[in-house]
Amino acid sequence: MSRLLDGAEGIDLETARVLAGVLGGNAQFWMTREAQYHEDQSRLAADAWARSLPTKDMRSFGWLPKTDDWIARIDACLQYFDVPDVASWNGSYGRMLSSAKFRTSTKASTSEVAVAAWLRQAEIQSRTLSAARWSPGALRSSLSQLRALTRIKDPAEFIPKLTELCGAAGVLVAVVRSPSGCPASGVARFLDGGTPLIALSGRYLADDHFWFTFFHEVGHVLLHGAGEIYVDDFSHQDIEAINGVELEADRFAGETLFPPHLRSAVPTRKLAARDVIRLAHEVGVSPGVVVGQLQFSGRLGFHEMNYLKRRFRWNGTSLEMA
Repeated sequence: MSRLLDGAEGIDLETARVLAGVLGGNAQFWMTREAQYHEDQSRLAADAWARSLPTKDMRSFGWLPKTDDWIARIDACLQYFDVPDVASWNGSYGRMLSSAKFRTSTKASTSEVAVAAWLRQAEIQSRTLSAARWSPGALRSSLSQLRALTRIKDPAEFIPKLTELCGAAGVLVAVVRSPSGCPASGVARFLDGGTPLIALSGRYLADDHFWFTFFHEVGHVLLHGAGEIYVDDFSHQDIEAINGVELEADRFAGETLFPPHLRSAVPTRKLAARDVIRLAHEVGVSPGVVVGQLQFSGRLGFHEMNYLKRRFRWNGTSLEMA
C-alpha cells in the first residue's frame, strides 16, 4: 500500500483484484482508476511543458492564439509544433536539440524549449519562400552579390534581396525575432528534404553583427554540410572554448566580408572615421561591417566608432531601421 500511495508501484490486474476484495468495487474499477491516474500525470507533464515555453512572447509575436484555460494552451502549443503530444515533441524537437551544436555564451540564459519555438517559427516562415535545387557552387558564386547587400541600409529592402539571392542557390533564409530564453543569433541546418535553412534573429540590432552571423551560417552550410544543426550566439565567449568547426565558420565569414588581400590596405597608424569609410568603399561593404571586423581583429576597441554601425529595431515581427 505504501508503494502504491507513493506512486512507486502501479495497479496491475492482480493488485486490482486484491483491492477489490479488501476495499470494495471490482477489478475493472481499480484498473480504471489507474488509467485515469496516468492520464492526469500526462496532463500535468504537458502543462509543465507548455508553461516552460515563452508563451507570452509567442502570443505577442502572433505565433500562438490567446487561450482561456490551461488545456487550450496545451493544445495550442502542440498545434504550433504540429505534434499530437509531448512524447512526440520529445521524439522530434527534443531529440533534435539534444544533438544540436550550441555555440552560446556562458553568461546567457538559454532555454532549449525557447530555442525550439524559434526554430519552429523559422520552419513555418520558410514555407512561404521558394528555393531552387540546392547548389553549393551557385551559393559560392553569389557571395560577392550577397556581400554587396551590406551597403543597403533598410532591412525592408535588403532582406527580400537576401532571400531571393539565397533562394536561387537553393538556400532558405528566415529572419525571425527570438523569444525570451533564446539568445541565438543564427542557426544553420538542413531540412528533411536536404534544403539548407539559415535563420537569423537580428540580435544586437546592428548591421555588423547581422551580416557576420549570416556569413558565419553560410560557412556552416558550405563547409560542414548536412547532418548537424549549428545554433550560434556570439556574445562574451571564451575564444579558447570554441571548437574548430566554429573557428572555420568565423574565418569564412571574416574573409568573405573583408578579404585578406584588402586587409593589407588598413593603415598602421591610428585610424580615423574617414579611413574606415574609405576602406568600406574599397571592400564594397558598409562602414559598420568594417568597424566590426576591425574591432574583432583588435585594430579598434569595442567602444570605438560604433556610431558608424547601422542600427535596427523590431517593430512587432518586422526588422526595420532604427
